[in-house]
Amino acid sequence: MYRRKNTKLLFLSGIFILILLLLVFSNGFRNLFINIGKPVWNIKNSGTALVTNAQVLVRSKTDLLKENKNLNNKIQQLELEMRLEDVFKERAVELEKLLSIKSPNSVVSRVLSKPPYSPYDSFLLDKGSNDGVEPGDLVYSNGNFLIGSIKSVSTNTAKVELFSSPNRTMLVEIGNSISTEAEGYGGGNFIVKLPRELEIQVDNPVYYPNSNISIIGFVRAIESKPKDPFKLVYIKIPFNINEIKWVEIIK
Repeated sequence: MYRRKNTKLLFLSGIFILILLLLVFSNGFRNLFINIGKPVWNIKNSGTALVTNAQVLVRSKTDLLKENKNLNNKIQQLELEMRLEDVFKERAVELEKLLSIKSPNSVVSRVLSKPPYSPYDSFLLDKGSNDGVEPGDLVYSNGNFLIGSIKSVSTNTAKVELFSSPNRTMLVEIGNSISTEAEGYGGGNFIVKLPRELEIQVDNPVYYPNSNISIIGFVRAIESKPKDPFKLVYIKIPFNINEIKWVEIIK
């Protein structure tokens, strides 16, 4: 009796295991298992894709910032090179002007300092006694414009005092016909006092005595009063003396 029960139990267990195996390996069960797990896998894949996209976005932004910085650096470098090129061209033009009028007894010199970094109406040049420069030598700028003379020299430098220095006087010729004395007024300006009957016009050139080449400046204004027997004539150099970079020293 006991043996029959065991046999029956074993038989039922075998049938149960067989049914279970059939369910496990059947398409329906597999589809059921896939359908149950699919949302979980989708969430996982979506999360992975989101993280990947975020990483790509961060990398892209970083790369753009880096590229933008490199471009800005290149632009600044190009702007600097363009400014330097303009400076070199400007200096070349100035030197060409000077060399075109350079006489055998002249020395081209660079201006080391000028107002406001040097005393009013004076320049410091980079040529001195070693270059043959001596006190009293005449100094020209912008072609034939006579602006001053050498006041003192050292071995490698020289100091220029401009003719327009306040209270400095010099003989001049206005329009090749009127010889008179001009007084420095500062900053490339002069003032002349003349009898009112003398004919003077604005823009008349003013020369260094006995020279039709050395120009001191031009008449810029004339001031006269009805009861005053004299009139004031204002003369000015036609450029800013503070922008002079090169000069020619005539020995």
